[in-house]
Amino acid sequence: MRFIRELETTVKRMALALAAVMLTLVMAEVLLRVTGFGAVKPELSFGMNASQAFARGQFVQDRRLFWKFAPEVTPTDTYLGAVHPDRDIPPPAGAPRVLFLGDSCTRLTLDGVAYPARLKSLLKGRVEVLTAAVPGYTSYQGLAWLRSQLLAARPDVIVVYFGWNDHWRTLGRTDAEHAASLSPWRLRLAGLLRRPAATASLRVPPDQYGANLSAIAAEAAKAGAQVLFVRAPASISEAARAQLVRTGYMRPDDDPMALHAAHLRVLDEVARTANVPVLDAAGIFPKLPAARPLLADDGIHLTGTGHLVMSVIVAQAVLRDMLHLSDDPRSLEEVATAAALAAAP
Repeated sequence: MRFIRELETTVKRMALALAAVMLTLVMAEVLLRVTGFGAVKPELSFGMNASQAFARGQFVQDRRLFWKFAPEVTPTDTYLGAVHPDRDIPPPAGAPRVLFLGDSCTRLTLDGVAYPARLKSLLKGRVEVLTAAVPGYTSYQGLAWLRSQLLAARPDVIVVYFGWNDHWRTLGRTDAEHAASLSPWRLRLAGLLRRPAATASLRVPPDQYGANLSAIAAEAAKAGAQVLFVRAPASISEAARAQLVRTGYMRPDDDPMALHAAHLRVLDEVARTANVPVLDAAGIFPKLPAARPLLADDGIHLTGTGHLVMSVIVAQAVLRDMLHLSDDPRSLEEVATAAALAAAP
């Protein structure tokens, strides 16, 4: 009996000690949350451009997508046919829907008109254009948005133009890890034990990039939509590379063209496996006899002329080869060349 009483006393002491430890941990966790310790701010994690967009009020935080445009409808939204996670997308009006899924290469231009807007004007009545492109987005964010809202809009064709942001560096996390850090169930105490990574990871490493593209293709197919992958054109000079290093998007020893080529190889492999057509803008652009540059000084974004060329080759691929609404016999190279020459001064 004495042994049993001693055992009961020991168990009670252990339970009280454990309860005290748990209460201390809970109080510490509450204190960290009240003081804001460990709160993840995407404008700090994803580079100078995101930080500036938050400062200007263009971006607001989103737990699922990391950030999104402010909800107000702008003139740019109107001419792009832009959709927004917080706005309902009207049901299809009868014409085939083409959804543009991408980043700043699809959304922005410093001169002229972005290619989805050109297509929206050019194809009015024949095709409905929806633009779901946000600067800084990766294939991870595109897939998340597709699942949460965009597939429900019942697009007929999804044009997927990702890659650049996927192979930039973060503050040590991949996009998937960043998403886990935003969970309301994540313990802030764990942040006290987390050591910074010795080497900042790519936001979406090649294997995850391939998985995201595969998921986009598979889920689109289930929803009855066709997919077109775009191989992004590129021509990054040493000056542009140095700027990427200065702004923290790359390490000094990174080769941006090699990073880009690795992701293009993954895109090609996914396209072969999933039987998804590819628009090879990366192969077409360097061969064009353009009197004006097709790419901006950063070697990544399209100029107004580049957007003009992109609009005609996307129109040819989508209208003729996917929706069968055109019988234009010219090759993509021929229509691209004609557009580039037409843009000559």
